[in-house]
Amino acid sequence: FNTKKPAHHTPHHTQMSFSTAKSSRLPLSSSSSKKSSSSSSSSSRTLATKTTTIPSTKSNLAKKSSSSSSSSSTESKKVHPSVKPIGSHSKISTSRFNTKKSANPFSTKASASAKNHKTTFSSLYDSNAIPCRIFHSTAQMRLQWDVPVAQMHASAFAALLINCAEGLRETSHPYCTIASLAFREMCADDHAKERINSAAGALDAVVTHIRTAFMDRDPKVFMAALEAVGELSNAVREALDPYLDKILIQIGKKSFQRAYTQKISQVLNVLEENSGNPETTKKIRAKIPTYESVLI
Repeated sequence: FNTKKPAHHTPHHTQMSFSTAKSSRLPLSSSSSKKSSSSSSSSSRTLATKTTTIPSTKSNLAKKSSSSSSSSSTESKKVHPSVKPIGSHSKISTSRFNTKKSANPFSTKASASAKNHKTTFSSLYDSNAIPCRIFHSTAQMRLQWDVPVAQMHASAFAALLINCAEGLRETSHPYCTIASLAFREMCADDHAKERINSAAGALDAVVTHIRTAFMDRDPKVFMAALEAVGELSNAVREALDPYLDKILIQIGKKSFQRAYTQKISQVLNVLEENSGNPETTKKIRAKIPTYESVLI
């Protein structure tokens, strides 16, 4: 028996199919090679254009970054005028709470002359002629007297009251504070009326200084004068009636300003009640026509 396997013979039509397939593949490969060559050339062209455009974009990015950094640096340098830089050592409460200027506490006797003070009161205080000073505590601020007000002699009381009335025009601390507080405490004394009337011309001098304070341009001085008029009226009552014309003329000049209308009406009510004279109401309405009486 012949054990060798016969050679495999492919049919003639299959051989033809293989040959035709090979022949059909040949032109495809050539066309693909052409396409690949054209695509490679086009890609090389695009790469060339890209390489030419990349430096421009980099330069643009560099310009943008430099401009943004410069703008950010200029913006960082620009600071709002109300914002103070850190380390300026400025008090936060300066613009909010410290509305009054402070005098130099280390002033010498040479600088304590009358030329460097607005009124006689500040020069007397610097020379230790005013028998009171401010006492600061944790909760309040009050005056500490070397001699209590109730133990003062009538002449010393009247002289000090005149000086305090002049000190109402002071605008720096502690003079303005001490003058207003001392005037208030002295007018609140039980025997203030007898002491003022016992000194000849004391009430006239006090009213003259208050009238001068009314003519000051500082609004705080005007408010201090209004407070002083009410306190003086509570102290001397009807004794102030002969001086009402001097006071009402100055009050009437600012009676139409909104900042003072409420306080002016309160002071005028005090003057009318302490006087008890119907002529006082007529005097007030003659100077301030918008006044509403509390006695009617």
